[in-house]
Amino acid sequence: MENKTKNMNRRRPVGDSSAAIDVERDAPPERRKPATQANGGFLSMFQYRDVPPTDLLAILSVYFVQGSMNLSRIALSVFLKDDLQLPPAQVSFIEASTFIPWMIKPLYGFLSDSVPLLGYKRKSYLQVCGLLNSISWLCFAALVSSPAAATVAIIGSAVGTACSDVVVDSVVVERSRDQETSGSLQSLCWMSYALGAIVSSYFSGHLVEEVGPRGVFKLTAFVPLLTFLFAFILAEEKVSGKGARGGLKAKGG
Repeated sequence: MENKTKNMNRRRPVGDSSAAIDVERDAPPERRKPATQANGGFLSMFQYRDVPPTDLLAILSVYFVQGSMNLSRIALSVFLKDDLQLPPAQVSFIEASTFIPWMIKPLYGFLSDSVPLLGYKRKSYLQVCGLLNSISWLCFAALVSSPAAATVAIIGSAVGTACSDVVVDSVVVERSRDQETSGSLQSLCWMSYALGAIVSSYFSGHLVEEVGPRGVFKLTAFVPLLTFLFAFILAEEKVSGKGARGGLKAKGG
């Protein structure tokens, strides 16, 4: 048997790539390279442990968007005080209304686990959240002219941010196969969040002076579209209708 194997190796040309393929196939599981690393390419730079590069980009983009929402913080205060000429008490009330959607975060988790959108439990919700967040800031830029409209728009934006936070946390848990991967992935997520917060905070004051509050709202509306776009590359199997109904029955007892 050993002599037969040696003879087969002799008959292979020196440049034959099948030998390398056989070696890779016969290697122990812990020594095999992930497909993205073996194939190379641009996306292989984002390979991290067992997390696919497309999933990692989608996850980090959501956290970056959450941090970048600081871009409109100064503009919002200036808009409520100067443009709408609201008293400080009413300004505080409108700004505090952003915490309401964060108080019902378990509801978003239940919905994403039990009610798939267009056959997906994660990526469709991320896309809807990105669009809702973007539309809310477009309304701020073009339509809001009263305290009631401002409250509705800011709550809509907060719903998009809070729901995407819950969904992306679920994705992180699903991609974390061990405790070490989970801790390292969480660190990358918070680094992405901090990067978005630092960049947006640096430019927020200058942009208000240059383009005004409504101009900043228009720019802010483009940021959540990153969540919408990167959700397309998130790897997720489509759930059938029967599987979705079965999940609801299981949760209902």
